Order: sequence, then C-alpha cells, then structure tokens
Amino acid sequence: MPEVSLTTDWGKADFARSMKIAGQVCSLINYYNRLTTKYRPENILCRSKQYLVLMINDIVVGCIRIHNQSYTFTELRHLCVIESHRGGGLGDLIVKESLRNVTTPMVYATIKSTNAVSLSLFGRLGFRIISPSYLNGGGERVDVAVATTKVLKREYKLERKG
Repeated sequence: MPEVSLTTDWGKADFARSMKIAGQVCSLINYYNRLTTKYRPENILCRSKQYLVLMINDIVVGCIRIHNQSYTFTELRHLCVIESHRGGGLGDLIVKESLRNVTTPMVYATIKSTNAVSLSLFGRLGFRIISPSYLNGGGERVDVAVATTKVLKREYKLERKG
C-alpha cells in the first residue's frame, strides 16, 4: 500500500529531507508551469507553509501554493500534478484541501488561457472568470478566476482545520 500524504507541514522535517521535497516542488513548478522566473529550492523552502504538497512514497506528485495577498484575498497559484498521476482527481483533491486552509473571504487563481484542464477544474469548483485575458510577464494570455470562500466551503462542506 503506498504511503500518501497531503500537507503543508513538510518543511518541519529535517533539513536534508525538507530540501529534497523543496527541490521536487521546485522542479514540478518550473517544468509544468513554465514560469518566466525560475524557482530554486531555497525559495520554496522559505515559503514551505504556503505550499500544500501531495506525496506518494516520499515523491512529490502534486502541489499548490496558498498565498494570502491580504486580509481579503488569497491566491491559489502553481497548481500542478505530474503527468503520470493526472486524470485521477488529484488536482481536485489538492484544490479542495487548499480551500480548507484559506482564511480570507475571497480566493482567486490566475490561470493561463491555454490551460483548458485548470480552467475546467476551477470552473467545476465554483470559480468564475472575472477579467478578460491579459498578458503576463512572459507574454502569455492569462485569466483570473475568483470565488468566495464562504460559498465554496458551504457547497463542498469544507470545514477549516483547527
């Protein structure tokens, strides 16, 4: 039976293990999100509490960053699942778990306009596009999808962990 964990507490492990996990998260984000700014393991480890990481047998297979922008807004960013584990609902699982950790009244995600899978996933979970596409720093078109945390938590019965 594989050992599965979905946690933001991975940064509390010993330094060598935390750096290994941060390196895996970094590789995942840099490869699948094709960001203009490349992340380094040190960047990820400094913000370890913001990264919800899904691991199977100590291998990172998915992650998302939960970034509080203010008392009002939280941004979900860098959602990714490795290709070999896609199609099984892990993206839904990661986003729903991240919503349990959101404490602000509004949550949004910035999604590339060409990312039909993420647009569909967030749409199914109650997010709605609120702005026309715009060009990001890398010249790619992105959409902003927003939802209210209260509605999402009620609809999906997401209780805040306490």
